[in-house]
Amino acid sequence: MANLCEGYKEFMNQIIKACVAISALAVLATSSFASTIVGTWHGHVKIDRSKMPPAKDARMQSRLQEGFRQSKNAVITITFKADHTFIQAVSGVNPTPPTKTGTWTQAGNAVTLQGTVNGKNVGPSATVNLGKNDKSFVVTPNAFESITFSR
Repeated sequence: MANLCEGYKEFMNQIIKACVAISALAVLATSSFASTIVGTWHGHVKIDRSKMPPAKDARMQSRLQEGFRQSKNAVITITFKADHTFIQAVSGVNPTPPTKTGTWTQAGNAVTLQGTVNGKNVGPSATVNLGKNDKSFVVTPNAFESITFSR
C-alpha cells in the first residue's frame, strides 16, 4: 500500500510539473505575440467637414474655420512609458494646449488611458485598440474628427 501511495504522489508531482511548464510556455508565447503600446506615437487630426455641426452664428463659424485650419498642422505626441504613465503634448497650433499626463493599462490590444492633473483622475477614461500590426491606433473623439497615431 505504501508503494501505491508513493507511486501516486510521484505521478501527481509529474502532473504538477507538466502543468507549470505548460503555463510558463503559455505566458511566454502570449507575451511574445502581444502588442505593446510602450514608446512614442505621433497623431494627425482628420476632420470630416460634412459631418460637422452647423455654426450658430458668424463668430462660431469663424472659430470653426480657424480650428479646421489649425488641425491640418496639429501633431499630437504621446509617449507611453513602461511604468504605465503617459505624457501628451500638442504642437502646430496656437495657443499651444497644456501638456497632459496620465496612466494607462493594457489588456491584449485594448489600451485604456486615464488623464490626471496633480495626481487626480480627470475626465472619463478612454480606450483605444492597437492596430493588428502594432504600429497604429485611431482615436475618434466625436462624429466628425479622427486622430490616427503611428510610431
